[in-house]
Amino acid sequence: MSKDTQFDRWRAALKGAKLDLGERGNPPSGFYRMKRWRNDPQPPFQRTLAIWRSELEGENVFAEINFGRWKILSPDEADELFANPDLVSIPHPLYESVRSGGAWPEVHTTYLRTKDITAGVVWTEEWSRKQLAANVETHNEHGERRAESATTAQENEAARIGHNGPPKGEVELIKERLQSLGDEVAKTLKAWGGKPRDKSEADRCGDFINAMRAIYKDADSKREAEKEPFLNGGREVDAKWKPVKDDAERYAIKLKGIAAEWLEAEQKKAHEAAAAERAKLVEASPSAEYIPPVETPKISIGTGRQVSIKTREMYQVTDPKLFFDHLFEKNIEMSGIMVEAHKLAAKLAANGLPVPGVDRIQQRKAS
Repeated sequence: MSKDTQFDRWRAALKGAKLDLGERGNPPSGFYRMKRWRNDPQPPFQRTLAIWRSELEGENVFAEINFGRWKILSPDEADELFANPDLVSIPHPLYESVRSGGAWPEVHTTYLRTKDITAGVVWTEEWSRKQLAANVETHNEHGERRAESATTAQENEAARIGHNGPPKGEVELIKERLQSLGDEVAKTLKAWGGKPRDKSEADRCGDFINAMRAIYKDADSKREAEKEPFLNGGREVDAKWKPVKDDAERYAIKLKGIAAEWLEAEQKKAHEAAAAERAKLVEASPSAEYIPPVETPKISIGTGRQVSIKTREMYQVTDPKLFFDHLFEKNIEMSGIMVEAHKLAAKLAANGLPVPGVDRIQQRKAS
């Protein structure tokens, strides 16, 4: 896929067309925003996604999620990012503007509702303006404008008055404790010249450590208590939807197996037909130096996202000794492998097994 055509589906969506997700594992390169998750930062935060391909990475794609580090993902991994039904294509200049700290335009603060998605409505700026015009205008805690329906405004007001939160000022009180202790620590260390000079001062340093741990423990316990109602609610939602999800997944896997059998047979027929056609060309032109192979059409099914047989090259180590001998001989970087090797050695040693090539060392740190 060329660097130019890979963005065609995204460009079409910018013009008002429904975003074409393509076949499984072939997401459209482009720039997008998505509705924030329950535990994401408060508005104006919105989830963002950028996808593009490079010939250097073959089938893999580059992805930037929420303006984080670029990741290299397999086609299937990248495809999972498009499972969010609230995905909206956005212009590249807007993406770069928000990444640099710019605000989201008001027109980009709306999302399709479930009934809109079910009805096949496509998000456009015109649709968004109509929604904003029909809604009650309010302001969020940052003083920025956002649109809410009258019902949503009432619900949000109830949530602001509502429950599941700690008593007002509880976080501030712990912050004050931490600030006060921090000031005392800084003052004491300055008087010491940066570190303890005798046993009594070292004891004082130990007391500071325990005091900081107490603040941490207190803050963490209050965090857990505040979060628990939301966790319980999430567990109840998961339990309610799990049977439906499991059944749907089971049916999809079964149908995928049935479809794969048909697709394999049809693809085989297509290969045989292409080979036969090329054989005729060779027979008709016996003096030709080279006759290119006849391209085999890709067989797929489905009227929306296409389902087809995919072949992907994979590598597996069949001779571990030969493989590791090669790594050592060529002095290939093995830092990641060694981390796992250290863990395995510790596990074997903890079970009392002899581990050749492993030394027992002492790691010292204050605790």
